[in-house]
Amino acid sequence: MTAAVKSGKVKKGPAVPSHDQVIEMVRELGGEQEVKRFESVEALEKTHGQHGVLHQWKIGNIMKPSFEEYDKETIRVYAIGLQRDARTLYLSVRLAMLYKEPKLRELLTAAAKSGHELSWNHFRRLMVEGLTDDQRAELVSLTVKNRWGYRELESVIVATLGGKKSKGGRKPGKTKYKTYAGALSAMKMRSRAWLALEDDWIDQVKVLANKMAEDERHTPEFLALTTEAATQLRDVANKAQRDAEEAEEIANSVRKAMGDPDLTEEVTEDDDEPVQPTNGKHRVPTAHKNGKAKTKPRVRLAKHPKMVNGKVVAN
Repeated sequence: MTAAVKSGKVKKGPAVPSHDQVIEMVRELGGEQEVKRFESVEALEKTHGQHGVLHQWKIGNIMKPSFEEYDKETIRVYAIGLQRDARTLYLSVRLAMLYKEPKLRELLTAAAKSGHELSWNHFRRLMVEGLTDDQRAELVSLTVKNRWGYRELESVIVATLGGKKSKGGRKPGKTKYKTYAGALSAMKMRSRAWLALEDDWIDQVKVLANKMAEDERHTPEFLALTTEAATQLRDVANKAQRDAEEAEEIANSVRKAMGDPDLTEEVTEDDDEPVQPTNGKHRVPTAHKNGKAKTKPRVRLAKHPKMVNGKVVAN
């Protein structure tokens, strides 16, 4: 038992301002007009559906004029008066700035008709700085189409913005997608984000390197930094190539099952035919019960054209 409890004294937290004190703070912020706005938000907070998207939009829409004029001070005063999280209030204002009410209702209705609810947790992620209007619209569409939860959406957003580092806390686990289409859509979004990077960045690196004096470039530090970057890029390229080949393998297996003639070729292996060695060992034909070699289908992938001096030659 603590000394404070033994003595009969209880340590109190910071005093919560009375309603009259809050009103006075709001009045100092923006006069009687601001008091009316605050009382409107206060009345909304007493209604049901406080965590709904439209509820948050309505609060943000009321606060928006004051926020545009007083910026962070508006959020601070309202957070104190409403006993609400300042970050949530800021996101409510941002929601009202980014969406008109008819458009927001349209998105929510379309999602509901598709059987997937767009929650406030979804929109909290969509409010992040750095996304363009087009990216945000595409992310909403993909979320509904692929039935992403807010964690799946967050994973794609982070990748789209270039993989921002965590500010601390527990390291998040790998996102587990619920549908095949959802996983592929996320992959395509991430690939587009990578391809959207400035395509001349390596040229800029080369120019900057050439501007450096030899005594700056001919150092172990410069060599280590450049080698590390090249190695990491090679790892990315190799992984992308492996993933692409595995995706092609899935697609080719489906084409084969659907009867694509370019992927299946009948090859007859007779006892009289010379058997080509494989890895130094002769491959023995598989025999039927009647003693004849059976015909086995082989999957033949289309060959890429061979290029010599910029011209296509026969394989």
